[in-house]
Formats: sequence, structure tokens, C-alpha cells
Amino acid sequence: MIKLASSTLGCPDWSFDEVMNRYREYGIEGIEIRGIDGEMEALKMERFFPENVEKTVAAMKAHGLCFVGFGTSVCLHAEENREELVKYISDTAEVCSRAGIPAICVFGDELPEADGAARELAIARIIGNLSAICEAAAQKGVMINLEIHGTVNSIRNLAPILEGVRHIKNFGILWDVEHSDKTTGDDFQTFYELIQPYLRHVHFKDYRRATDAGR
Repeated sequence: MIKLASSTLGCPDWSFDEVMNRYREYGIEGIEIRGIDGEMEALKMERFFPENVEKTVAAMKAHGLCFVGFGTSVCLHAEENREELVKYISDTAEVCSRAGIPAICVFGDELPEADGAARELAIARIIGNLSAICEAAAQKGVMINLEIHGTVNSIRNLAPILEGVRHIKNFGILWDVEHSDKTTGDDFQTFYELIQPYLRHVHFKDYRRATDAGR
């Protein structure tokens, strides 16, 4: 079980070879892909082309590393063509499957705070999109992790989404602690209890809490 991994988002100027060398040097066991060699889209990453992926996987093994996930910029609240969204996730899952990347990260991402039709529509859209992309990813043996991000970072906003997808076996939560801390602070236990059954991955960041003065 991988206990310590790091995202390539924090080192965008490093080549993938440098990522592997540095991670091994620092004692990091896993790599979360969020851009490599200047590319963010899975289908355009030469390291994962069918003719190159075997060499990439062998290099990871030689460095004592493994992949833990693939980060996308997909935001499920947006009014986008669902067929295009499903195809994008299916294509990304195909790349992940052949590279041994177990999960794809997506975002909620924004919900209206005021009760009403707009809020209910956004929640329904997120649930519908999650269900569709989870089904597409499952066909490739890949999980979908919903990251705690944007306004989908509180019990009020996350609970109805989880209720709508709780039956999906390849659905999980990526807990970005910094985002939920904005709403829970030190009183995080109840929030943790909500997400714990779905928890698959955790992000920790070096960040400073805002004070009353906004600093």
C-alpha cells in the first residue's frame, strides 16, 4: 500500500525522468499525474503512447515507484455535452488502464448556495455526470475519484451528491484537506465520517489559514 505520493502539479518544469529521479531520492513512493513533460492531456502524453507505455512502466518499476492517479480538469457541474464528457473520460481511462494508473480525478465543482431550482439542477447534473463517467471508466477497470474542491467542500453540498452515487462501486473521494478546512476548521470529524466510506486518496498542502484580517 502506497502511503506517500506526490502530484506532478507541484513540479511542472521537471521532465518525467527528473520526477522519477527526485521522487526516489526524496523517498516518495507514488506519482499522481497532473501534467508531465509539459502536457496535461492523457492522449497527448508520449510516455503513455501504446508504443512507449511498456518502457514507461518499466522505468517506474526500476525507480521503485507506482502510479496512484491521474488528475483532470473536468468540472461536473458545467453544462457540457455529456457524450463528449463520457468519451473524454473513456479515452483517458484507456490510457490509464494500459499504464496501470488506478484512478481518474474529477471535480464537482461549484454549487449555488441558495436553495432553489438552480441548486437542485446543479446537484442532479453532477450526480448524472458522475454516474455516466463511472460507468465508462469501469469498463477499463479504472476508478473515478471526486476531489473535495470549490464549493463541494462541506457536508451540505457533498452529502446529496454522495447519496446519489453511493451505489457505484468504482466511485471514490479524493479528500483535499485544505479545501474542506475552509468550512470545517478544527471541527472536521463529522465531515470525515461522511466521506470515510468513499475515501481513496488524500491531498495535504502547505497552506496558511486565513485570519479574521484576511491574512
